[in-house]
Amino acid sequence: MDTIKKEINIMGELFTYFSITGLLNAIISLSLAFYLAITSWKIRLARYLIYLCLALGTWSTGYFLWQISNNHDSALFWSRFLMAGAIFTSISFLHLVVVFLNYDKLKFYKIMLVIFYIFCFFFEILNFTPLFVADVGQRLFFKYWPLPGPFYLPYLVIFALHLIIAFGLLYKKYKHSIGIEKKQSLLLLIGISLTFGGGITNYFLWYDIPIAPWGNGLAVAYAIFSTYAIFRYRLLNIKLIATEICVLILNLILLTHFILSDSVSDFFVNGVILSSVLAISYSLIKSAYNEIHRREEITELAHSLEKSNILLQDLDRQRMELLSMVARQLDKPNVKKTVGQNKRLIKLSSAFIKSAQLEKGEITFSCAETDINNLVSEALAESAEALKSKKLSVDWQKKIDLPLARLDKEKIKQTILKVLDNAIKYSNPGGAIIINTRREDDGIAVWIQDQGVGFAQSDWADLYEKFYRGASATHHNIVGTGLSLYMCRQFVEGHGGRVWAQSRGLGKGSEFGFWIPLKKK
Repeated sequence: MDTIKKEINIMGELFTYFSITGLLNAIISLSLAFYLAITSWKIRLARYLIYLCLALGTWSTGYFLWQISNNHDSALFWSRFLMAGAIFTSISFLHLVVVFLNYDKLKFYKIMLVIFYIFCFFFEILNFTPLFVADVGQRLFFKYWPLPGPFYLPYLVIFALHLIIAFGLLYKKYKHSIGIEKKQSLLLLIGISLTFGGGITNYFLWYDIPIAPWGNGLAVAYAIFSTYAIFRYRLLNIKLIATEICVLILNLILLTHFILSDSVSDFFVNGVILSSVLAISYSLIKSAYNEIHRREEITELAHSLEKSNILLQDLDRQRMELLSMVARQLDKPNVKKTVGQNKRLIKLSSAFIKSAQLEKGEITFSCAETDINNLVSEALAESAEALKSKKLSVDWQKKIDLPLARLDKEKIKQTILKVLDNAIKYSNPGGAIIINTRREDDGIAVWIQDQGVGFAQSDWADLYEKFYRGASATHHNIVGTGLSLYMCRQFVEGHGGRVWAQSRGLGKGSEFGFWIPLKKK
């Protein structure tokens, strides 16, 4: 008898853990959705975050109510209810990733999402039938664990596919991005890893594999990490979040009392109380948000004045940098070669002016259907003398079936020229340069590899920044402005593309490349 009581107590503790994690997941997900809806509805990416949080909130709410169900019919209903949310958790995250990466306007990803949504709606239709969730029954210490129908396994395959694609896209973004975007991608990767690792523990018992869902508490990780990643540099108001969470907890408790009412009179009374508290909660949070909004406007005004002051200081600093750079160029041993020196100064001045125009948005893009292979050919022809002078060979791994891309011919040609010139400068005499062009992700990628001096890992993140020149440039006394790669990045990003650079280390060569969509965004 004592042994039975002990086992019942252990079961009670386990149920408490699983029901509490379901409740906490619901509170966190719905709090985030509520907060984003009030503060950031106009931000497109925030709306997809709300979609993700609502899917997670629906699943978690159903999970909690299923866990506390005390009869067969209630457990079956809530297990099907939780699946109504679960079906859309993975596709909502994949959709968020596609929007985050600006791939949602590309034809391939549009078609992919449509196909996946068709599957999700199909599963949603089947959800409240035995074809999806057949029944509930005993699994380990769970009296009412859901049992799979014939279409549940196809759903798991699609679910896994969503997460694998999202993970792959984020990893690729992380690998090729720099700065804030790299940190955002890393946080999203951590979120999806925690979620997949924790959430997968919910599926073993469906197929009678004796592993309890201990990782259920991690299921909300990708909503939290997604929100943090995207709004990292826009600080969320902690007081408002705390108010919302407290209000939401109160309303969830009242909602639970309302749902579990024992009689008609209790149902009516609990309903009136819940409605009143909801109205008061809305008024309280709206008032707090308006007050915060007024404070933010004042803060933004102060920041604008501060930015103006910083801009003036930056312009003065740039003027001094330009003068200093000109002085260094004039101080070179070959200063007596007047013609060459004048050309370098003209090139330096031109680069500085274009850089300033790019920052002010004064440079326009004139796009037309263009064969990028022709631009590579023209760049090679214009660089022939420089290649010959250093006895460099070129291996162009040309793809002849590339589609035409709608781009600004002159700017992309200048980008190729600058990257090629960079490879020539940093190559050792007698070395080789490899050029690749290929179609990739509904766009075209171009990258150039050299066998030259390479660069240290510490230089990687700053190579495309203005005026930055790596340690290898200083060490080898290579003449340059520090603006070429910066301008390349501006030209490529102006087309909706991205740039990258990588090297195995000093003395081991380097690779610089870019990707642009077939149509300028």
